[in-house]
Amino acid sequence: MLKSLYFCEACRKQLPDVSEIHYVEENSDRGFCSDKCIMDFYRPFLQVLEKEEAEFRKLLDIEQEDPFLEVTSSQNYLQQALKRPQEIWVVTNDLDQSFYTHILKIQHKQQSLYFILICSYVEGDPAFVFYRMATQHIELVEKYRRDDVYKGESSQQSVSARVPSEVFESVEFKKSKLLAEMLTDRSPHDIALEDFVNYEQFFQQTLEDPDEVFEKLDDESDTIHTYIKSFKLGDESFFYVVVGLLYESEDPMIIPIISFPSVDKKMYPQYAQGQKVINKLRN
Repeated sequence: MLKSLYFCEACRKQLPDVSEIHYVEENSDRGFCSDKCIMDFYRPFLQVLEKEEAEFRKLLDIEQEDPFLEVTSSQNYLQQALKRPQEIWVVTNDLDQSFYTHILKIQHKQQSLYFILICSYVEGDPAFVFYRMATQHIELVEKYRRDDVYKGESSQQSVSARVPSEVFESVEFKKSKLLAEMLTDRSPHDIALEDFVNYEQFFQQTLEDPDEVFEKLDDESDTIHTYIKSFKLGDESFFYVVVGLLYESEDPMIIPIISFPSVDKKMYPQYAQGQKVINKLRN
């Protein structure tokens, strides 16, 4: 009997089978019977994080940014911050509990904002969001850049290489520049920006099995790799582009800068530039 004795961590309800237990923390024996119990148990975490943000704002003399509540409540931005953040910072306490801070820089109504969320992981993926907020103040963002940092577009890409802060700054600069160029060059009849989230499933496939990869030096003499792959979604044919910085280290890696889908054939030659390092064109 003891081998099948399970209780919800919050309400203490006995669970008949281990398959009915919900976990939201890596390597934890805390299990729950429902989403409500998860929220009830972790509500004190939310309250502490709310207090922390208020203290940061008071220290920096930054008022609450109520107009950005629509950003923090957006499922679109939430999914991007979960799956494709530019930065992931990890804090591990003395009980070996890890808290992950995702930072995503976005353009919202022609304004640059930072979407920040704090979450737990299970099996290498985000599992439960403790807190989320948005700000235009980089000094507030700095308060959330703490302990070990992992750079990458997504936890699902197994990003584990530590990258110096000056590389972050370089990638941010390049991202702003490339994003502006892409927005300027794209056709008004191309895939809408707000629909990009519907194509994120093709990001990893493009990196892992591209049709083509081009290598070139940019204006800062950094090595840039551009991955291109064609897809078909229903009756729609399109190609997906991932532009990344080659970070030279003991274990070289590509740090994604921007990525996007397009149905505009005129966009292709603008990104298919440089030396071709992979040529696997589909028939």
